Amino acid sequence: MKILFLTDIPPCKNYTAGLVINSWCDFLLEEGHEICCALVQDQSLNPDIPSDKINKIKFLEIQKPRENWGLPETVKLKDIRENLRSFLNNNLISLIELPQIASRISKFAKENDCQLILVSIQGQTITKLVRKVAKKTKLEYVAQTWDPLEWWMKEHKFDPITRCLNLQEFKRVVKEAKNFMAMSWAMSVEFERKYGVKCVTNIPGLRGGKIRSGVDKNKGKFIISFAGQLYAKEEFDTLIEALERINWTHNGQEIIINLYGSYFDEKYHHIEGVNIKGYIEQEKLLGLLSSSDLLYCPYWFSKEFEKVCKLSFPTKLVSFLRTGVPVLMHAPEYASPRILLEKNKAAYICNSLNVSDMVNVLQRVLDDKNREKIGLKGYDLFEKYMTYKVMKKSLFVSLGLMDEKEIEELESVREIYL
Repeated sequence: MKILFLTDIPPCKNYTAGLVINSWCDFLLEEGHEICCALVQDQSLNPDIPSDKINKIKFLEIQKPRENWGLPETVKLKDIRENLRSFLNNNLISLIELPQIASRISKFAKENDCQLILVSIQGQTITKLVRKVAKKTKLEYVAQTWDPLEWWMKEHKFDPITRCLNLQEFKRVVKEAKNFMAMSWAMSVEFERKYGVKCVTNIPGLRGGKIRSGVDKNKGKFIISFAGQLYAKEEFDTLIEALERINWTHNGQEIIINLYGSYFDEKYHHIEGVNIKGYIEQEKLLGLLSSSDLLYCPYWFSKEFEKVCKLSFPTKLVSFLRTGVPVLMHAPEYASPRILLEKNKAAYICNSLNVSDMVNVLQRVLDDKNREKIGLKGYDLFEKYMTYKVMKKSLFVSLGLMDEKEIEELESVREIYL
């Protein structure tokens, strides 16, 4: 099959979404399918596209129109001016630039005899291009999104009117999709209920097999590690305050935190117990995480992030579970990853932003002689639901290339979200 892949992130090795997309492309190319990628990319990004994808995929590269019209915090009448800038510029782009981009993509698809559209939705631009391209090419499409659109628009300072218009268009896009590829079981349940679309869950996976660290963990230090972008800062600060309260020690054992990622707030660089390790490629990172004693995964408690917590599933958690190291899930009771871990008794759970509660959880973890069993339960979840093998099957079911019986076990997890 010839597939038109419409996306704003290409298959690459240095962005989380790009790593997932790179795997999808591997699966398709391995089975002899052809990919024509319409890449509508923000020029501030610098993706590291693997050479095999450059050689095997046909690319149409288009500069993505500006989407964020936010202003610095010091600007007077900031909210009013941001809303005005967003409304005028985003809707002008929608009326003038996006139809032209849709025409270019449609021509590209027709020239390459594409048979189906796979679209990865992130933000206004891709949302508003999907149906235009589908109509011009007369092709069906399978849609996918990483997180609820509301969260993305909040981060990009969209005005209320444009937010409403985008959500209306997103609703149409989902309803008219041949299938929708949801990135969590909770999202599959919610989107089928809300939009009446057939959903297939596609948890971003990794190669099967537990990582072996080869590092002796009993050297007088207890290492807590985190990897990725630290969005849940209030939650992380609770962990820091809890460790400060116990002076970063427990029964004579020093506790340290290792942070792996491209950017962390300056204040964390000046905390004695915190080591900023920077960005490290995935395979090496997994080895480093496996040498930790505990992996920390926070999700927002704030009500303004309730929807994203309910529907999203963090790719970092897949990496954490593969290591077999026990996870500390710091999240509200409705968070989708917490529900999965708690149901399977596959992680330690902290229920609140109260520092005393976090201290109690940490002390329970540190005193638990069966800590490794928690990590093994997490690893069992990974092997059952989050490997490349499962990920490939769910992608192929979404695209109509495989019978859905192949993923019955994967989709059985939905029951805990009903």
